[in-house]
Amino acid sequence: RMAAECQHAEIVAYLIPLSDPKAENSLALRWACEKPGLRCVELLLPHSDPKAENSAALRLAVTYGNYEAAKLLFGVSEPQKAFQMLTSRPGISYGRENVPEKFMELWHEHKLKQRIEKALGSALDTPQRTTSPRKL
Repeated sequence: RMAAECQHAEIVAYLIPLSDPKAENSLALRWACEKPGLRCVELLLPHSDPKAENSAALRLAVTYGNYEAAKLLFGVSEPQKAFQMLTSRPGISYGRENVPEKFMELWHEHKLKQRIEKALGSALDTPQRTTSPRKL
């Protein structure tokens, strides 16, 4: 957890097979989300539960301004639960302003990206009409 909190990616990578990243409801992932940086989150994510503690990793990433990690977590977390926790419990934003607004902004950005990717994927999957050469 300490290596993740301090964003020591090499140490985190070394320790993952020797430890249990899911321990204490994936606390190492949550701590990694509290500091700027994406590499430790990327390393821990496949070995952690991003939905633990009502998607606390996502909530903490937004609260502490680690927006790149938040963007990564939106696709594997439960944003509804994270937002509900963020807005229902006083003080959960740790005195930071505009956290719910930033959360919603990032969430809408994520949804828009998904719609665009889906539309592009559909366009690429649709066979194009080809004309066959005419026989004379």
